[in-house]
Amino acid sequence: MRITGRAPIRIEFGGGGTDLPSFSDRYGGCVLNATINKYAYASLKPTHSSEVKLIQTETNESLLFKDAKDLTFNGDQDLIKAVIKRMKINYGSEIAFRSEAPPDSGLGNGASASVVMAGLFNYLRYENKLNEYEIAETAYETMKYELDIQGGKQAFYSSVFGGFNFIEFLENGFTRVNKVKIKKQTIADLEKHLLLVYVGKKEKQESSQNIIKEQEIAYSRPESISTLEKLKELAQEMKERLEHNDLTAFAQKMNLAFETKKKLNPRITNQHIEDTSDLAKKNGAIAARIQGSGGGGHLLILCDWNKEHMVAKALMEKGINSIPFSFVDNGLEIWEGND
Repeated sequence: MRITGRAPIRIEFGGGGTDLPSFSDRYGGCVLNATINKYAYASLKPTHSSEVKLIQTETNESLLFKDAKDLTFNGDQDLIKAVIKRMKINYGSEIAFRSEAPPDSGLGNGASASVVMAGLFNYLRYENKLNEYEIAETAYETMKYELDIQGGKQAFYSSVFGGFNFIEFLENGFTRVNKVKIKKQTIADLEKHLLLVYVGKKEKQESSQNIIKEQEIAYSRPESISTLEKLKELAQEMKERLEHNDLTAFAQKMNLAFETKKKLNPRITNQHIEDTSDLAKKNGAIAARIQGSGGGGHLLILCDWNKEHMVAKALMEKGINSIPFSFVDNGLEIWEGND
């Protein structure tokens, strides 16, 4: 028997940065996001031996270990190893993995990978099965404590639950996922008028980890607390605008949220990101914001009515291509199959 799973990545509209525990555990945070049809896939086949085989399907490269206790972190499929360690898996298995999003893309692909692996091992548990919240938390703790990768929690919960979510991170450490009451018409309008474009790989000094660490240092300053409170307020307002199908006001809040977030750390953006945003707006875009911690990765652009083709054409002429996507309701999915 082989178990297969997939977990979607997400795009973020507002509130990113307030989900970092260094802030949310003291003041509470909230994020508005939605999952799209790009996934982390994994399959798991339990074996009768103690051997652990890890396969990267894109390259067909594999690693073989005599026992789960032999797993060491060396930069090669470390995330899968970390989930095995975190969940104390002590049986042999063959695991294959691939992701449809590149590393450090700003779309939460690392979170989705951690989620799908946690979901697979949880599926095979006979007792003490984790619920959806516990899977998200386990995936987050794997990244934070096993791999020392710091970041916010939003992508883990989004990937588990799927759909349009307003996620609250409360002062007591509890997380609450609220489904956004969005009309199908609004989703269709967003799919038609949103563009997701790749604005380049992050420089080493501008990696997500470096930017997040700088943000956390800044969080001790009173002015940063005020900025983060404003981001929470804007995320709440954006949720309300979506629920009222008011995309014009939604775009205004989306722009303001990005301008506000830049105050936390100027390295969230760079000249190429700003030039891309300006070019899009000159050709019919009404809002743009970087995804994730910024510094590179993907830019989300909301276009004016029936002008998305003009924006896409102007960007393509500069070598900046848009990535087709649609929204998905389902989060983590696990199913059984035979070899």
